[in-house]
Amino acid sequence: MSTPRFIVVWIAIFLFHLGSFVSTSEAMPAKKYVGQRISLDFQNAEITSVLRLISEVSKLNIVTSGRVGGRITIKLQDVPWDQALDVILRTSGLGKVQEGNIIRIAPTDVLVREELARLSQERAVDTQVPLTIELIHVNYADAKDLQSQVAAILSERGVVRVDTRTNVLIVKDTPDKVTAAANLVESLDTQTPQILIEARIVEASENASRAFGIQWGGAYVADPALGTGTGVGFPSSVAVFGAQPGNFAVNLPVAAGTGQGGSMAFSLRSISDSLSIDLILSAFESDGHGKILSNPRIMALDNEAASIETVIQIPVTTISAGAVGAVATIGEQFQ
Repeated sequence: MSTPRFIVVWIAIFLFHLGSFVSTSEAMPAKKYVGQRISLDFQNAEITSVLRLISEVSKLNIVTSGRVGGRITIKLQDVPWDQALDVILRTSGLGKVQEGNIIRIAPTDVLVREELARLSQERAVDTQVPLTIELIHVNYADAKDLQSQVAAILSERGVVRVDTRTNVLIVKDTPDKVTAAANLVESLDTQTPQILIEARIVEASENASRAFGIQWGGAYVADPALGTGTGVGFPSSVAVFGAQPGNFAVNLPVAAGTGQGGSMAFSLRSISDSLSIDLILSAFESDGHGKILSNPRIMALDNEAASIETVIQIPVTTISAGAVGAVATIGEQFQ
């Protein structure tokens, strides 16, 4: 009985910090392959032996089916171990399924059949779940606009209809799908921002007027007698007023007084009377003869076009001639 012969291969494993690696244009995106970088050089080696080496480098458990076998010749230089694994599997017609820290490797056709069987089993289970009906009220959006989005998340047995009179979605499906549809509608059914735009068209005479005024006044006195001396030169005092003591530094008054508009004033002073600030706000309005011609208003929604139209109808006299000898009819039409 002959003993198996092993081919001695050279294996060099290079460990690099991902931050120091500069990818080239041929490299795969870093977000897909993030394993430690290795170099492999095998000639006619058993695939299971290569997979065992990758398992040691990745610190993951690799389980192979009985149909995984054969030999492979491969030379890879400085590549992530997960990229090397994908290349080996594609070359050998194999696939993988990872669950936690376990990677199961089998022929691709076997994995496809298993996935189809799993989906078929899930559908069989779904057909055994009783259906339920729920009415989902839509408060802000149009229920018709949400119908297609809700239908996209339902199962093959699910159906959604719209009651336009009450703006309600009628959803029929398994309980978990109905709950998912209700959560989706709650997320999408939000109030659209809106604004009220109002205008007034007024016909007024020339003597109509309106005015607002403000008067700022104040004084600042630095004097040793008040305990606020400057300490710079004799007599260590300084005073700041308006144009004249007691006047307002900013003077924009209006003709407001008793029976004509109104005003409000306040004053701020220090105890030593070294600082004082005065303010007078006044308003005056004189109304002449006038009238409001129209008061158009509109409520506009966000991302929705809106328009206001002011229409004047003018009566036009019309004459309708009858048959010979009949009296003509005179009427008015507004245009």
